[in-house]
Amino acid sequence: MYIAYLSPDFISTQACTEQQPEITTEDFAIYNERIDGYSAACARLSREIAAIQRYLPGWLPERPGLK
Repeated sequence: MYIAYLSPDFISTQACTEQQPEITTEDFAIYNERIDGYSAACARLSREIAAIQRYLPGWLPERPGLK
């Protein structure tokens, strides 16, 4: 396993000054619906998740939007 570390000295100043895209209320609502669905699915499948975590401690289903 490799551990990567990036010193703040090497982070470009351009990356810090770039403007992030504006999030609309519609985007925010869609994101909230996805998170609510993820939470509901995790609650519904909690036994299956616990069985998987016996063999893979700390494992969680992939969250929406983090691909």
